[in-house]
Amino acid sequence: MTTPATELRAAAALLRDKATEAVHEGRTTWSTGNTLGSRSPVVVDDQEQPSVLIETFAARLERVNSYLTLVGPATGLALADWLDTMARNSNDEGAAFLDHALAVARQVLGTPTTDTVAADRLREAAQRALESLNALIADTTDPGVEALGARHELGQALLNTSLAPASAPAAPADRAAVLREAADIAETLRQFEPAYGPRKDAQVSENVGVLRVADHFRRLADEAQPTEAHPTETEWVLETLWRTTGKWRRFGPSRATRHEADQDHERAVTQDPSRQYRIVRAVTTSTIAPATTATEEPQP
Repeated sequence: MTTPATELRAAAALLRDKATEAVHEGRTTWSTGNTLGSRSPVVVDDQEQPSVLIETFAARLERVNSYLTLVGPATGLALADWLDTMARNSNDEGAAFLDHALAVARQVLGTPTTDTVAADRLREAAQRALESLNALIADTTDPGVEALGARHELGQALLNTSLAPASAPAAPADRAAVLREAADIAETLRQFEPAYGPRKDAQVSENVGVLRVADHFRRLADEAQPTEAHPTETEWVLETLWRTTGKWRRFGPSRATRHEADQDHERAVTQDPSRQYRIVRAVTTSTIAPATTATEEPQP
């Protein structure tokens, strides 16, 4: 069972591991600087002999670099210590800032930042519906209509919980896991007790309906966790700012490596230093889109 303490400790451990891996020779603090050749703004862990050098490409790269120095390894390690402290105090009644600590932990872990009450409500509603259904089947000679009503209660509970307003959407992998859990819960509602006459036909029909619901949840889970159709492709492109339009345009062919793009940049600056240039990293990701069913309208 997941508790606030386990979430906080997991986030602290992950954050501490990542921050520690980013440290070289004990340098936990980063600062802004410039490369020796092009004087491009960068983030480094040492001004004289950097072992960490981060070069960003953004419209406001100086501000991005300033932010990176603010949240370097030192900040990550301090935040991990705070999360561990909150985990130790999480069982104290009315622990101060516990909700804020959990929100931070869930951002680190990539899980929903909403309160865990939503997930608990989903499981509790499913459990109540399941218990209600089992009681009806045990006490009723022909539980067809009542069983369908209980099953409808479960479906509505799952639907209402999944559509409840949230302060932040679930991470794709987390949403897929919840949908698959809902499919597993739905399948437990199938009935295999001996039945005869009209009740047997009704039971078969109900079980088919349950399987369709489970299949629907699993299809939604697959859509929430898309599969790459092709490997991700990365290209480096030199661009120049057109004075007449104020827009950035491609200046030469795309390159497979950053080194080739840097060479293009140096040649362009040498030939015409009056122009503004920049190097853009273009990443292409291809995912498999689910096939359109006969009842669905094609998306534009």
